[in-house]
Amino acid sequence: MIAPAFTLSRSDLIDAHLLEAAMESASGVLYVDGGTVLGRFDMADGFGEIAFRVDSDAPRLTRKASLEVGYWLDGVRYRFSTHLITDLRSSRLRLRRPRRVHGFERRAHARIAVGSECLCLMGNTPIQVVDLSAAGALIRGSQKPQPLQAGERREAWLVLSAGEPIPVIVQVAHTLSSGEVGVRFEQLRATDQARITGYLAQISGDTPAEIVGGPGHRHPAKDPPSVAV
Repeated sequence: MIAPAFTLSRSDLIDAHLLEAAMESASGVLYVDGGTVLGRFDMADGFGEIAFRVDSDAPRLTRKASLEVGYWLDGVRYRFSTHLITDLRSSRLRLRRPRRVHGFERRAHARIAVGSECLCLMGNTPIQVVDLSAAGALIRGSQKPQPLQAGERREAWLVLSAGEPIPVIVQVAHTLSSGEVGVRFEQLRATDQARITGYLAQISGDTPAEIVGGPGHRHPAKDPPSVAV
Protein backbone atom coordinates (compact mmCIF):
# COMPACT_ATOMS: atom_id res chain seq x y z
CA MET A 1 0.00 0.00 0.00
CA ILE A 2 1.28 3.49 -0.84
CA ALA A 3 2.04 5.85 2.06
CA PRO A 4 1.66 9.65 2.01
CA ALA A 5 4.67 11.52 0.67
CA PHE A 6 3.97 14.42 3.06
CA THR A 7 1.31 15.69 5.47
CA LEU A 8 -0.07 19.16 6.18
CA SER A 9 -0.92 19.47 9.87
CA ARG A 10 -0.61 23.18 10.66
CA SER A 11 -4.02 24.87 10.60
CA ASP A 12 -2.80 27.94 8.68
CA LEU A 13 -1.32 25.79 5.91
CA ILE A 14 -4.46 23.64 5.73
CA ASP A 15 -6.65 26.78 5.53
CA ALA A 16 -4.54 28.24 2.70
CA HIS A 17 -4.51 24.90 0.87
CA LEU A 18 -8.29 24.41 1.10
CA LEU A 19 -8.93 28.02 0.10
CA GLU A 20 -6.94 27.39 -3.08
CA ALA A 21 -8.97 24.23 -3.72
CA ALA A 22 -12.20 26.24 -3.31
CA MET A 23 -11.00 29.10 -5.53
CA GLU A 24 -9.97 26.59 -8.21
CA SER A 25 -13.28 24.72 -7.77
CA ALA A 26 -11.13 21.57 -7.65
CA SER A 27 -12.97 18.38 -8.53
CA GLY A 28 -12.92 15.59 -5.97
CA VAL A 29 -14.41 12.33 -4.80
CA LEU A 30 -16.36 11.88 -1.56
CA TYR A 31 -15.98 8.37 -0.08
CA VAL A 32 -18.87 7.27 2.15
CA ASP A 33 -20.41 3.93 3.12
CA GLY A 34 -18.29 2.00 0.62
CA GLY A 35 -19.44 4.19 -2.28
CA THR A 36 -18.23 7.33 -4.04
CA VAL A 37 -19.86 10.67 -4.86
CA LEU A 38 -18.26 13.10 -7.33
CA GLY A 39 -18.23 16.83 -6.68
CA ARG A 40 -16.24 20.05 -6.42
CA PHE A 41 -14.90 22.29 -3.68
CA ASP A 42 -16.83 25.52 -3.10
CA MET A 43 -16.24 28.65 -1.01
CA ALA A 44 -17.05 27.92 2.63
CA ASP A 45 -19.75 29.70 4.61
CA GLY A 46 -17.71 30.10 7.80
CA PHE A 47 -14.38 29.62 9.52
CA GLY A 48 -13.16 26.09 10.14
CA GLU A 49 -15.33 24.45 7.52
CA ILE A 50 -15.32 23.32 3.89
CA ALA A 51 -18.06 23.47 1.26
CA PHE A 52 -18.30 20.54 -1.16
CA ARG A 53 -20.88 20.63 -3.95
CA VAL A 54 -21.77 17.14 -5.19
CA ASP A 55 -22.73 16.46 -8.80
CA SER A 56 -25.95 14.67 -7.84
CA ASP A 57 -28.20 14.43 -4.81
CA ALA A 58 -26.11 13.62 -1.76
CA PRO A 59 -26.86 10.46 0.20
CA ARG A 60 -28.71 10.90 3.45
CA LEU A 61 -25.84 11.64 5.80
CA THR A 62 -25.66 12.62 9.46
CA ARG A 63 -22.92 14.26 11.51
CA LYS A 64 -21.87 10.82 12.72
CA ALA A 65 -20.98 9.71 9.21
CA SER A 66 -17.25 9.31 8.62
CA LEU A 67 -16.20 10.75 5.27
CA GLU A 68 -13.04 10.92 3.21
CA VAL A 69 -12.32 13.34 0.40
CA GLY A 70 -9.82 12.68 -2.40
CA TYR A 71 -8.78 15.25 -5.02
CA TRP A 72 -5.96 16.64 -7.17
CA LEU A 73 -4.50 20.14 -6.85
CA ASP A 74 -1.46 21.54 -8.66
CA GLY A 75 -0.55 18.08 -9.90
CA VAL A 76 -0.53 16.44 -6.44
CA ARG A 77 -3.09 13.92 -5.15
CA TYR A 78 -4.50 14.71 -1.70
CA ARG A 79 -6.79 12.96 0.73
CA PHE A 80 -8.27 13.78 4.17
CA SER A 81 -10.88 12.54 6.64
CA THR A 82 -13.71 14.75 7.86
CA HIS A 83 -17.29 14.87 9.19
CA LEU A 84 -20.45 16.77 8.33
CA ILE A 85 -21.05 19.93 10.34
CA THR A 86 -24.82 19.59 10.08
CA ASP A 87 -27.21 16.93 8.83
CA LEU A 88 -27.78 17.75 5.18
CA ARG A 89 -29.63 16.22 2.28
CA SER A 90 -28.82 18.88 -0.29
CA SER A 91 -26.23 18.93 -3.07
CA ARG A 92 -23.99 21.33 -1.11
CA LEU A 93 -22.31 19.78 1.92
CA ARG A 94 -20.69 21.64 4.81
CA LEU A 95 -17.70 19.66 6.06
CA ARG A 96 -15.47 20.19 9.07
CA ARG A 97 -11.92 21.33 8.35
CA PRO A 98 -9.59 18.31 8.61
CA ARG A 99 -6.80 18.11 11.16
CA ARG A 100 -4.45 16.66 8.57
CA VAL A 101 -4.24 16.64 4.78
CA HIS A 102 -2.11 13.90 3.21
CA GLY A 103 -0.29 14.46 -0.09
CA PHE A 104 0.71 11.44 -2.12
CA GLU A 105 2.36 12.16 -5.45
CA ARG A 106 2.98 14.66 -8.20
CA ARG A 107 1.98 13.97 -11.81
CA ALA A 108 2.83 15.41 -15.21
CA HIS A 109 -0.74 14.83 -16.47
CA ALA A 110 -3.87 16.25 -14.88
CA ARG A 111 -6.12 13.69 -13.21
CA ILE A 112 -9.83 14.54 -13.43
CA ALA A 113 -12.70 12.91 -11.56
CA VAL A 114 -15.06 11.20 -13.99
CA GLY A 115 -18.62 9.92 -13.78
CA SER A 116 -19.98 6.40 -13.63
CA GLU A 117 -20.20 6.24 -17.44
CA CYS A 118 -16.41 5.77 -17.62
CA LEU A 119 -15.38 2.16 -17.01
CA CYS A 120 -12.35 -0.06 -17.39
CA LEU A 121 -13.18 -3.56 -18.63
CA MET A 122 -10.83 -6.39 -17.73
CA GLY A 123 -12.19 -9.51 -19.32
CA ASN A 124 -15.91 -9.32 -18.64
CA THR A 125 -15.49 -7.43 -15.36
CA PRO A 126 -16.42 -3.71 -15.35
CA ILE A 127 -14.28 -1.63 -12.97
CA GLN A 128 -15.17 1.93 -12.02
CA VAL A 129 -12.75 4.68 -13.07
CA VAL A 130 -12.53 7.19 -10.21
CA ASP A 131 -10.28 9.67 -12.00
CA LEU A 132 -8.56 9.68 -15.36
CA SER A 133 -5.63 11.35 -17.12
CA ALA A 134 -4.10 11.04 -20.55
CA ALA A 135 -1.51 8.63 -19.11
CA GLY A 136 -3.34 6.57 -16.48
CA ALA A 137 -6.24 6.21 -14.08
CA LEU A 138 -7.34 5.45 -10.55
CA ILE A 139 -9.78 2.52 -10.62
CA ARG A 140 -12.01 1.03 -7.96
CA GLY A 141 -14.19 -2.06 -7.93
CA SER A 142 -14.25 -5.81 -8.25
CA GLN A 143 -10.92 -7.39 -9.16
CA LYS A 144 -12.04 -10.98 -9.47
CA PRO A 145 -10.88 -13.62 -10.02
CA GLN A 146 -7.53 -12.27 -8.67
CA PRO A 147 -6.69 -8.87 -7.14
CA LEU A 148 -4.34 -6.61 -9.05
CA GLN A 149 -0.76 -6.50 -7.78
CA ALA A 150 1.80 -3.70 -8.08
CA GLY A 151 3.83 -4.06 -11.28
CA GLU A 152 1.29 -6.38 -12.91
CA ARG A 153 0.23 -5.76 -16.53
CA ARG A 154 -3.17 -6.57 -17.96
CA GLU A 155 -5.04 -6.01 -21.19
CA ALA A 156 -8.18 -3.92 -20.77
CA TRP A 157 -10.71 -1.74 -22.54
CA LEU A 158 -11.35 1.86 -21.52
CA VAL A 159 -15.02 2.72 -22.03
CA LEU A 160 -15.81 6.43 -22.28
CA SER A 161 -19.32 7.91 -22.45
CA ALA A 162 -19.37 7.82 -26.25
CA GLY A 163 -17.54 6.11 -29.08
CA GLU A 164 -15.82 2.76 -29.36
CA PRO A 165 -13.95 1.33 -26.33
CA ILE A 166 -10.21 2.05 -26.32
CA PRO A 167 -7.83 -0.93 -26.04
CA VAL A 168 -5.18 -0.33 -23.37
CA ILE A 169 -2.45 -2.22 -21.57
CA VAL A 170 -2.46 -1.14 -17.94
CA GLN A 171 0.42 -1.50 -15.51
CA VAL A 172 -0.41 -1.36 -11.81
CA ALA A 173 1.56 1.50 -10.23
CA HIS A 174 0.24 1.14 -6.68
CA THR A 175 -2.66 -0.14 -4.58
CA LEU A 176 -4.42 1.69 -1.75
CA SER A 177 -5.96 0.40 1.46
CA SER A 178 -9.31 1.80 0.25
CA GLY A 179 -9.33 -0.78 -2.56
CA GLU A 180 -8.38 1.70 -5.26
CA VAL A 181 -5.62 0.91 -7.74
CA GLY A 182 -3.48 3.38 -9.67
CA VAL A 183 -2.62 2.23 -13.20
CA ARG A 184 -0.50 3.58 -16.05
CA PHE A 185 -1.43 3.17 -19.72
CA GLU A 186 1.23 1.52 -21.89
CA GLN A 187 1.53 1.32 -25.68
CA LEU A 188 -1.35 3.76 -26.09
CA ARG A 189 -1.85 4.88 -29.70
CA ALA A 190 -1.65 8.62 -30.37
CA THR A 191 -5.21 8.65 -31.74
CA ASP A 192 -6.53 6.95 -28.60
CA GLN A 193 -4.62 9.32 -26.31
CA ALA A 194 -6.13 12.22 -28.26
CA ARG A 195 -9.61 10.75 -27.67
CA ILE A 196 -8.97 10.54 -23.92
CA THR A 197 -7.60 14.09 -23.87
CA GLY A 198 -10.62 15.37 -25.79
CA TYR A 199 -13.00 13.58 -23.43
CA LEU A 200 -11.28 15.06 -20.36
CA ALA A 201 -11.31 18.54 -21.89
CA GLN A 202 -15.03 18.20 -22.57
CA ILE A 203 -16.01 17.22 -19.02
CA SER A 204 -13.59 19.57 -17.24
CA GLY A 205 -13.81 22.70 -19.37
CA ASP A 206 -10.01 22.78 -19.72
CA THR A 207 -8.18 22.96 -23.03
CA PRO A 208 -6.39 19.85 -24.39
CA ALA A 209 -3.05 21.61 -23.75
CA GLU A 210 -3.96 22.07 -20.08
CA ILE A 211 -5.00 18.41 -19.82
CA VAL A 212 -1.70 17.16 -21.22
CA GLY A 213 0.36 19.74 -19.34
CA GLY A 214 -1.36 19.00 -16.04
CA PRO A 215 -2.37 21.43 -13.32
CA GLY A 216 1.22 22.53 -12.89
CA HIS A 217 1.11 23.81 -16.49
CA ARG A 218 -1.56 26.35 -15.51
CA HIS A 219 -0.38 27.04 -11.96
CA PRO A 220 3.29 26.22 -11.29
CA ALA A 221 3.26 23.94 -8.26
CA LYS A 222 5.45 24.56 -5.27
CA ASP A 223 7.66 21.68 -4.22
CA PRO A 224 5.83 19.77 -1.47
CA PRO A 225 7.54 19.50 1.91
CA SER A 226 9.37 16.25 2.55
CA VAL A 227 8.26 16.09 6.18
CA ALA A 228 5.09 16.84 8.11
CA VAL A 229 4.55 20.56 8.66
